[in-house]
Amino acid sequence: GVSVVARCLGRSRVRLRLRGVSCADRGLSALVQARASINELDIASNPISASGIAGLCSSVCLSPRWRALKLSHLTALDLSRVADDLGTHLAAPLVEAVRSGGLVELECNGNFLGDRCAARLAGAMADSEHSLERLGLSGTACGSQCLRGLYEAFQKESTMSYACGLRVLELENNALDDASASFLAECITTSLRLNRLMLARNLITCRGAAALSCGLTQQRQRRVLPPWCGQAVAVVELDLSMNPVGDEGAEALAQAATACTMDLPARRFQAPWGLERLHLADTLVGSRGRGALRGAVASRAAFADAATHLLETSPDRTEVLRRLADQGLRAPAGLHVYGLALDDEAAAALRMSATLRLEAMWPLADAKDDSVSPDCPVDVSNTMPDTGRGFIVDMASAEVGV
Repeated sequence: GVSVVARCLGRSRVRLRLRGVSCADRGLSALVQARASINELDIASNPISASGIAGLCSSVCLSPRWRALKLSHLTALDLSRVADDLGTHLAAPLVEAVRSGGLVELECNGNFLGDRCAARLAGAMADSEHSLERLGLSGTACGSQCLRGLYEAFQKESTMSYACGLRVLELENNALDDASASFLAECITTSLRLNRLMLARNLITCRGAAALSCGLTQQRQRRVLPPWCGQAVAVVELDLSMNPVGDEGAEALAQAATACTMDLPARRFQAPWGLERLHLADTLVGSRGRGALRGAVASRAAFADAATHLLETSPDRTEVLRRLADQGLRAPAGLHVYGLALDDEAAAALRMSATLRLEAMWPLADAKDDSVSPDCPVDVSNTMPDTGRGFIVDMASAEVGV
């Protein structure tokens, strides 16, 4: 099973995905022994105990190569025992993994950590020189204490002398309400790197959506930046699916998404455009809210077309593209609203045309992608050389066992 896989890793740097393969603590122990060969490990949906997690996190601390650790939906956690002593059984090992300095992704979705444990995890980001860019805390019962820790972590970004901070934050299915959304709006305003915020299946209403919209607008307009940050960033993906957001919330989000259309620096690619992917499936948005969003999609499509045409015909095009390359910026795009069937074919066609033309000119092909790391398994052989990036061994849902 997993022990055999661990023995076969050799000296390659592997991104190992073992979701739902019945890997228990014994198999995990074998993987820990092979830590020098692993830089990403996904062991979601396996019967691994809290003590197994502790050993794994210790291994992460000892291996500077380890970049991603995905521990979602572990089925053998004794939650009553964990609740008695969070620091000993779960929080402390995760905190040490974050503080180790090499971890870029940590995914704990679907594990009932509780607010205190999640808060300690967020606090570790605020009081250490962490490298975490993606944090998954969906379905963990995190709340106000965790959000305070996250806010402190976002505040710390502006004081650092190097690029750091979360780019992806997943907080789905945590019963977060409008007060939580207001706190998250402050996090957005403060953040220098956050570009994806996933809040599906919470309790956010129009009031919370309006607060988030204000945060989005203020983040995009931020001008006082540390030396390592060449240009302000913006949240480009916001997921509010399955929240009780109605027309007023949709109108506020539409206004935030179109703020860039009146901004000359944005038209000249000197400031971010803002939201590009807005998820509103299974909400309470009615005809008035849909009309506002339909107008926002059309307005952003026209803006994208105009900005792209301006760059295509600019006598300073070479200089602008050189600046974009130096800053490593991603290619912006128009607005796409998912889950409401807005059905504006003309706007969709204009947005697609502008996107393709802009991407053809953009100096960095991979700057279009705002994800932290790819997750596409490929076939590999045991003779592949160490290229420095690693390769994926995907055994998800296979009958592997311990």
